[in-house]
Amino acid sequence: MSVAVLMPSGITDEWRARARQFTEAWYARNIAAPVFPGQCDGQWSKGAAVADAVRTASDASVYVLADADSVLHDPADLKTAIARVVGGEPWAIPHSRVYRLNAKESQRLADDPIAPARLGWTCRPMYYAVAGGGITVVSREAFEAVRGIDARFLGWGGEDLTFGWALETLVGEAWRGAGQLIHLWHPHPAPNLRGSIESEALVAIYRSARGVRRRMQAVVDGEQWAPAEPLPVPVRFRMTANRDTIRLPSGEVVRFTQQSYETTDPDVADQLRTYEIVREEVLR
Repeated sequence: MSVAVLMPSGITDEWRARARQFTEAWYARNIAAPVFPGQCDGQWSKGAAVADAVRTASDASVYVLADADSVLHDPADLKTAIARVVGGEPWAIPHSRVYRLNAKESQRLADDPIAPARLGWTCRPMYYAVAGGGITVVSREAFEAVRGIDARFLGWGGEDLTFGWALETLVGEAWRGAGQLIHLWHPHPAPNLRGSIESEALVAIYRSARGVRRRMQAVVDGEQWAPAEPLPVPVRFRMTANRDTIRLPSGEVVRFTQQSYETTDPDVADQLRTYEIVREEVLR
């Protein structure tokens, strides 16, 4: 299988240009795969930029979606994720923790690219990675199944999160590694705000479809989804844990009465079947 690194690039300033140069050099040293840059016209859209990169990487069967300001602390973690997808996993997340380096440490790495990053030199506390963001390895088949990253997200925010939700719903759970992602410092376009009003509305649509294949397929296809036809016979579920409610991936709350819940909604039934603490029962 051929592997391509897709690197979308948008806003350009001194810090981002330096980060991109560092990142491209890191891939050239550590990953035996060509880097395909992606651009977009007009307002920034990561989805459109990734789609642009895909067009020039048409022969690849595995994509590494690589932010132009981020690398792995240990390249072996990315190599392992690539190997997992080459070996048959639909998609993989090589890192679990994210370290946003401060300006001083980012400048030090730019001056000495082969020096190891000092993970304690950050501009915010370490946080756990969002599925679909940072660096994601995905098979071409899985990427096409969700129609890539949604280009309707303009500006910053929402596109990575919803890309992960779409993959989880339509393709399945990712293989997850324990790598450490290093994010190089640059001025942030929205340090105290995640996304625009339009982006947040689109995130809400994705959230309502999370975990429901029929709904999510409509969302990635750019269509409206309608309520499903009720099942002819109710489906009963038994709660096996010491709790009486479950919040479904779509955001709906299901309340069990005496450890039992019945529904004729096929979307709710499909979501409940994904919980290990819930057992489906046969109605007699």
